[in-house]
Amino acid sequence: FFSTVCAMGLLKVDVVSGSGIADIDRGFAGKSDPYVVVVVEGQTQKTRTISESLNPVWEESFEFTVNNPETESINFLCWDGESHRTDSIIACATVSLNSLKQGEEQRMDLKLLRPGPEGCGSGTLTVNLTAVDFSGLMAEVKRLGEIEGRLNEEVNQLKEIEGNLKEEVGQLKEVETKLNADVEALGTEVAELKEIEGSLKEEVG
Repeated sequence: FFSTVCAMGLLKVDVVSGSGIADIDRGFAGKSDPYVVVVVEGQTQKTRTISESLNPVWEESFEFTVNNPETESINFLCWDGESHRTDSIIACATVSLNSLKQGEEQRMDLKLLRPGPEGCGSGTLTVNLTAVDFSGLMAEVKRLGEIEGRLNEEVNQLKEIEGNLKEEVGQLKEVETKLNADVEALGTEVAELKEIEGSLKEEVG
């Protein structure tokens, strides 16, 4: 049933700009130096770092392959680049791909949330998402869905046949029980007839 080649979709991601990015360098020299890491199905790409800006403009484009836009999401991680210590994550946002339409660019202003239980807002990230080519992928998903539907139908038919067979087996067992009872009754009658036959022979003798 299944093809040996997995259809792939192509997704274009434009990381445009950020607004009101949290200043996590407060208390240190300068402001945050933000850059964005984009993650799709284990594929990772990132923008350049914009020095000391809480309203950075990147205008960078990336492409990703997608296996199933119906279930997959795209993650945006905004980091603060550091030259003398480990980079720190500022905030993140996640978008499901199931709302994208073939060939249509969708601009989104994503609310960035700080990591942790508080999940407080940390500015806005503006991106453009385009399903460059989901046609082959969606055709494959549709084909697999049709196959799944046929298999489910066959399973239901087999279950119905199984139910009918069980019913017939039950009926046959009832017939078998009745026949055994009849055989037992006939055996009793035969024994009685033999007993009568014996008595008659004694009387004749």
